[in-house]
Amino acid sequence: MYDKADPAEWRPTSMDFYTLGELDGLTGIAYLRIGQPDKAEYHLYRSLAALRRDQHRNRAYYLAHVAFAQLDQGDAEQACATAATVTPPPGSTSAGRIPHLLDTFTDRLGAMAPGAAVTREWNARRAAA
Repeated sequence: MYDKADPAEWRPTSMDFYTLGELDGLTGIAYLRIGQPDKAEYHLYRSLAALRRDQHRNRAYYLAHVAFAQLDQGDAEQACATAATVTPPPGSTSAGRIPHLLDTFTDRLGAMAPGAAVTREWNARRAAA
Protein backbone atom coordinates (compact mmCIF):
# COMPACT_ATOMS: atom_id res chain seq x y z
CA MET A 1 0.00 0.00 0.00
CA TYR A 2 2.78 2.44 0.91
CA ASP A 3 4.48 1.79 -2.43
CA LYS A 4 1.34 2.88 -4.30
CA ALA A 5 1.43 6.40 -2.87
CA ASP A 6 2.69 9.14 -5.16
CA PRO A 7 5.79 10.60 -3.45
CA ALA A 8 5.39 13.83 -5.44
CA GLU A 9 1.88 14.44 -4.10
CA TRP A 10 1.51 17.26 -1.56
CA ARG A 11 1.23 16.20 2.08
CA PRO A 12 0.91 18.23 5.27
CA THR A 13 4.16 19.08 7.05
CA SER A 14 3.00 16.98 10.01
CA MET A 15 3.39 13.91 7.81
CA ASP A 16 7.08 14.50 6.94
CA PHE A 17 8.18 12.00 9.58
CA TYR A 18 6.10 9.20 8.07
CA THR A 19 8.42 7.17 5.90
CA LEU A 20 8.67 3.53 4.95
CA GLY A 21 11.10 3.23 7.87
CA GLU A 22 8.40 4.48 10.23
CA LEU A 23 5.91 2.01 8.82
CA ASP A 24 8.32 -0.87 9.40
CA GLY A 25 9.04 0.41 12.91
CA LEU A 26 5.37 0.54 13.83
CA THR A 27 4.85 -2.90 12.29
CA GLY A 28 7.73 -4.23 14.38
CA ILE A 29 6.26 -2.85 17.57
CA ALA A 30 2.88 -4.37 16.70
CA TYR A 31 4.51 -7.79 16.21
CA LEU A 32 6.34 -7.36 19.50
CA ARG A 33 3.08 -6.60 21.31
CA ILE A 34 1.32 -9.67 19.90
CA GLY A 35 4.13 -11.98 20.94
CA GLN A 36 5.99 -12.50 17.67
CA PRO A 37 9.46 -11.16 18.51
CA ASP A 38 11.16 -12.76 15.51
CA LYS A 39 8.93 -10.87 13.06
CA ALA A 40 9.25 -7.78 15.24
CA GLU A 41 13.04 -7.87 15.06
CA TYR A 42 12.93 -8.26 11.27
CA HIS A 43 10.71 -5.20 10.79
CA LEU A 44 12.57 -3.14 13.37
CA TYR A 45 15.88 -3.75 11.60
CA ARG A 46 14.25 -2.81 8.29
CA SER A 47 13.06 0.36 9.96
CA LEU A 48 16.52 1.23 11.24
CA ALA A 49 17.97 0.74 7.75
CA ALA A 50 15.36 3.01 6.18
CA LEU A 51 15.31 5.89 8.68
CA ARG A 52 16.82 9.18 7.61
CA ARG A 53 20.08 10.23 9.29
CA ASP A 54 18.32 13.05 11.13
CA GLN A 55 15.78 10.76 12.80
CA HIS A 56 17.82 10.29 16.01
CA ARG A 57 14.86 9.93 18.34
CA ASN A 58 13.17 7.34 16.11
CA ARG A 59 16.43 5.42 15.75
CA ALA A 60 16.89 5.20 19.52
CA TYR A 61 13.24 4.25 20.00
CA TYR A 62 13.25 1.43 17.46
CA LEU A 63 16.68 0.18 18.51
CA ALA A 64 15.42 -0.14 22.09
CA HIS A 65 12.56 -2.23 20.75
CA VAL A 66 15.04 -4.47 18.90
CA ALA A 67 16.58 -5.18 22.32
CA PHE A 68 13.12 -6.12 23.66
CA ALA A 69 12.57 -8.44 20.68
CA GLN A 70 15.91 -10.14 21.30
CA LEU A 71 15.15 -10.47 24.99
CA ASP A 72 11.75 -11.99 24.19
CA GLN A 73 13.54 -14.54 22.01
CA GLY A 74 15.68 -15.56 24.98
CA ASP A 75 18.92 -13.93 23.85
CA ALA A 76 19.72 -11.78 26.89
CA GLU A 77 23.36 -11.24 25.92
CA GLN A 78 22.53 -9.93 22.45
CA ALA A 79 19.66 -7.89 23.88
CA CYS A 80 22.01 -6.20 26.34
CA ALA A 81 24.57 -5.56 23.60
CA THR A 82 21.86 -3.94 21.50
CA ALA A 83 20.42 -1.93 24.39
CA ALA A 84 23.91 -0.67 25.21
CA THR A 85 24.04 1.03 21.80
CA VAL A 86 20.82 2.98 22.39
CA THR A 87 21.74 6.63 22.71
CA PRO A 88 19.11 9.05 23.92
CA PRO A 89 18.65 11.77 21.31
CA PRO A 90 20.19 15.21 21.82
CA GLY A 91 18.17 17.34 24.20
CA SER A 92 16.32 14.44 25.82
CA THR A 93 15.81 14.30 29.56
CA SER A 94 16.06 11.49 32.10
CA ALA A 95 12.26 11.46 32.17
CA GLY A 96 12.01 10.99 28.41
CA ARG A 97 10.78 8.07 26.39
CA ILE A 98 14.18 6.46 25.75
CA PRO A 99 15.36 6.40 29.39
CA HIS A 100 11.95 5.00 30.33
CA LEU A 101 12.34 2.22 27.74
CA LEU A 102 15.82 1.39 29.06
CA ASP A 103 14.44 1.25 32.62
CA THR A 104 11.70 -1.08 31.43
CA PHE A 105 14.32 -3.20 29.64
CA THR A 106 16.32 -3.40 32.89
CA ASP A 107 13.24 -4.56 34.80
CA ARG A 108 12.35 -7.21 32.21
CA LEU A 109 15.93 -8.45 32.03
CA GLY A 110 15.98 -8.80 35.81
CA ALA A 111 12.71 -10.74 35.73
CA MET A 112 13.85 -13.05 32.93
CA ALA A 113 17.42 -13.71 34.07
CA PRO A 114 17.69 -12.56 37.69
CA GLY A 115 20.95 -14.31 38.60
CA ALA A 116 22.68 -14.23 35.22
CA ALA A 117 26.07 -12.60 34.78
CA VAL A 118 24.72 -10.54 31.88
CA THR A 119 22.07 -9.08 34.20
CA ARG A 120 24.65 -8.13 36.81
CA GLU A 121 26.84 -6.55 34.12
CA TRP A 122 23.88 -4.65 32.69
CA ASN A 123 22.82 -3.39 36.12
CA ALA A 124 26.38 -2.23 36.83
CA ARG A 125 26.47 -0.41 33.48
CA ARG A 126 23.15 1.33 34.20
CA ALA A 127 24.25 2.31 37.69
CA ALA A 128 27.44 3.86 36.30
CA ALA A 129 25.56 5.83 33.62
